[in-house]
Amino acid sequence: MNFYVKAILLTIFFMAAGLFIVYQLDLVSIGKIRTQLDDLSIELETSKLMFLYSQSLDDQNVYCSVLERQIDTQAGKLMPLLSSLGITQREIFLGNLDQVKKRYFLANAELYYYLRESNKTCSKDVALILYFYTDQTRCADCEVQGEILDRVRTHCSNAKIFAFPIDFKLEMVNLYLSLFDVSSAPAIVIDEKETLTGLQTYESIVEKIHC
Repeated sequence: MNFYVKAILLTIFFMAAGLFIVYQLDLVSIGKIRTQLDDLSIELETSKLMFLYSQSLDDQNVYCSVLERQIDTQAGKLMPLLSSLGITQREIFLGNLDQVKKRYFLANAELYYYLRESNKTCSKDVALILYFYTDQTRCADCEVQGEILDRVRTHCSNAKIFAFPIDFKLEMVNLYLSLFDVSSAPAIVIDEKETLTGLQTYESIVEKIHC
């Protein structure tokens, strides 16, 4: 009897130890994403201060050139970070990415706002694309659309893409869904003027944004 009890206790111990190790590895993976988000948050604070300071400047040209470089750097980090989030989501077993995702999407929305306003102030010909997909359920068309938009971002220097899930509870995203009449995914909103529902081809997107 003692032998079986010891065997059970040892099994429980090794299972617990295994789960602990897996959990720690998950925390390491999530920590890497958090570090990238922390760096991005600092850069966003810089953009915020620049944007506020610009309101008192007479020479907007200086502000526009500096802010353009700043936003380009930040936008270049956002899409790869979304890919990292997806990879981490598939790899972890016990960790939870919900809070990290919320921080990412809020940072995404904040950068979108600064770029939107700088477009008005600096009269830049930048195509702003909001891309809506599903996060909680698999969407084959969304995956294909994401790959197409990666191509657009790579080949069209005037295209800035901001991705948001339609099934993640975040009020800022809900506001976008309401404003642009988005109810399904994939969906694309171009310059807040045109909402395209369903899978869009590379050619059709490039034509609409004048790549």
